[in-house]
Amino acid sequence: MKRFLKITLLVIVYLLAFSAGVEAYTANFSGTPTTVKSGETFTVKVTVDEATTLANSHITYDKSLFEFVGATQTNLSASVYAPKGEGEVAWMYTDMNANSKGVKTFEMKFKAKTVNEDKTGVFKMSDATFITVGQQTYEGTNVKGDKNIAVTVKAGSSSNSLSSRDEASRNNTTASGSTTNKTSGSTTNKTSTTTYNSSLSSTNKTSASSSKNNTTKDTTTTEKSNLPKTGDKGYVALIAGTVFIVLAVIYKRKAKNLF
Repeated sequence: MKRFLKITLLVIVYLLAFSAGVEAYTANFSGTPTTVKSGETFTVKVTVDEATTLANSHITYDKSLFEFVGATQTNLSASVYAPKGEGEVAWMYTDMNANSKGVKTFEMKFKAKTVNEDKTGVFKMSDATFITVGQQTYEGTNVKGDKNIAVTVKAGSSSNSLSSRDEASRNNTTASGSTTNKTSGSTTNKTSTTTYNSSLSSTNKTSASSSKNNTTKDTTTTEKSNLPKTGDKGYVALIAGTVFIVLAVIYKRKAKNLF
């Protein structure tokens, strides 16, 4: 009888110790930000209190506020799982290294959507199973801790969105400047060419007109220079002498005929 009681007490103590060990394992969203900006990418963290080598669970979220981006943590894979069209991600961590020291944090990237007013969405962990370095398995009600977290998305734009708009603004300004320079350059060149051509035509025309006038003037001058000047006294005396000689010869012939 005494032996039976001892065995019973040992079983009770063992069960109590096992139960206490099970209850010691906790998992929550510690390290996940509770406030994010519109358009901001942030990390959702599942944190446990014991080094773990194998784990998996589902995380549901408000897909009107959040978008799953991916997981970059070593040994962790995650993908969207939404058979009902809801926001849900299934993830799994697998480290089969015999000498593994395990991890206590599992990380996934999400992005907040742009909202016009502050809105809050909830991340909820379910169907979780964890196996520790000591080969202890915890699941269901054996996993303690707060498995929900509310995250508020602030209205407005994140710094990344602002940077994109600033870059677009700079690109538009540059494009506008290029157009202005191109237009100004084209207009200036065209005007300069037109002015040059007009000036050249005018110059050629004036030069031609001047040449024509000069030619006419030179011809007139030449023709005039070939004519005897009216006031030239030497020329008048020459004519008068010639006439006098002719009259004298005629007169002499007439007188000879008379006598």
